[in-house]
Amino acid sequence: MYEYKNRQMYVSGASGAFLGAQHQYLAILGNDGATVSVYDLARIGPNPAAALVLDASSTGALNIFSGPQPVSQPA
Repeated sequence: MYEYKNRQMYVSGASGAFLGAQHQYLAILGNDGATVSVYDLARIGPNPAAALVLDASSTGALNIFSGPQPVSQPA
């Protein structure tokens, strides 16, 4: 599940990351490790459909790095 501007959407996949300066896109790595589906969150409706699907099945597995884990600061 991913939340964007108080909207929630469920998409299946191995992992994902927000893209763009304003996090306006969502990239989801497929469970097969060879496809990445990119969603344009400004145009998403109740039934999410990818705006772009990248297929790298002929080149090998992909991975999405969503950035370092947040570090808690002491109070």
